[in-house]
Amino acid sequence: HHEVIPDDKSMMKNTIENALKRRSCVIVTGGLGPTCDDLTREVVTEIFHRKLVCDQSLLSLINERFHHPSTAENQATIPEGAYLLTNHYGTASGLVLRDEALYPGAMLVCLPGVPIEMSHMCVDYLIPLLKTVPNSRKMFVYPIHCALLKEAEVDPLLRDFSKAGVSLGIYPAQGT
Repeated sequence: HHEVIPDDKSMMKNTIENALKRRSCVIVTGGLGPTCDDLTREVVTEIFHRKLVCDQSLLSLINERFHHPSTAENQATIPEGAYLLTNHYGTASGLVLRDEALYPGAMLVCLPGVPIEMSHMCVDYLIPLLKTVPNSRKMFVYPIHCALLKEAEVDPLLRDFSKAGVSLGIYPAQGT
């Protein structure tokens, strides 16, 4: 399920809480920066009934890497007990939160919304983390391109995959 919501605390809190009740892993992107519309840390702190704390080691790292940005303390303020995902391309660390009493079997992963930061964190942290989620249905998409064949010619070749439990789709296109 994919949902886009505005920077509104109430909507964010409601959406994330409902998702945590339905899924074993909820991924939120964006809202971890230093500006007034970046509400994710504050919202997830409320959801997990925690307080915001300044992580001194993260503060030192940000100051060391970015030479004392004015937003360093803001960026080093995280929900108490959150597991940090290091951002090698910016100041907004990713966060992983769990609470078995509140959301049994569920985990919340928060990643920065800046595309280059998010994509690197997906490769470095999110994909390995998702492999540890028990009883989750994993889906891999791998395109196979065939040329000069009709659907009726490709279908028999793919039926053996279907028998093995692989879900397939044939998407014909002309000249692409």
